[in-house]
Amino acid sequence: MLVFLKPAEVYAVIEAMRLTTQEISNRGEIDDLRWHFTISQQLYNKTLASYVDTYVNITFNKNRSVLKHCSEIGFDFTQYVDSCFRNMMTDYLPMSSMLDYLMIFLTNGIKSIYRMTYAITKLHKEFIKKIPKGEDFISQLAGYSRKMMPQYHEQFLRYAFKYPIGSARRHKLSQQEVSAMLSNLVNKKDKMSHMIDYLPNAPIKSTIIKYKTYAYFWMMVPAYIRIRIP
Repeated sequence: MLVFLKPAEVYAVIEAMRLTTQEISNRGEIDDLRWHFTISQQLYNKTLASYVDTYVNITFNKNRSVLKHCSEIGFDFTQYVDSCFRNMMTDYLPMSSMLDYLMIFLTNGIKSIYRMTYAITKLHKEFIKKIPKGEDFISQLAGYSRKMMPQYHEQFLRYAFKYPIGSARRHKLSQQEVSAMLSNLVNKKDKMSHMIDYLPNAPIKSTIIKYKTYAYFWMMVPAYIRIRIP
């Protein structure tokens, strides 16, 4: 914003956004996503979990190749989401794109980060599936995205605004639906590929239950728990 405004004016704008976020939080309307900043660690964790749930829900009937590849290389997808939200997309967008993103963020609030986080994975899906190691995921994707974004900027924005946030909410699974799905998986002994979004990133092997059983239980854990490494 310093490109367009004086420092004092930038401070005034940021303070206005902070106060608006606080007021919305006090009214209990955080789920409407009409705010700009996460004003507590609890809200930040909830925001990350909300994005992961939204992403999982809109890809429920699709291949989910990005999530599958992340699982195969041992990368926790929520680390990518965290890098986008925590750093306001600066890891993945060059300055030329950041200027457009700033305007979108000022008018759309936190929803813009949902959209941009999705658009990065959508635009660079084929590159993501070629990343060989989980520890290199963020650095390789960030470098590639900044390099290629000027070339694909318009396509990036189209993907971002096609992200169906409202549709994802309407298709959010109830706890009863999750329980029914779990029962069906157990009874039919389906393959682990059906559990790809619910594989816990456990650093040690359990001596009590099998890993597949662990994954079944993990699917039923609330999203704000699943974003943490167990």
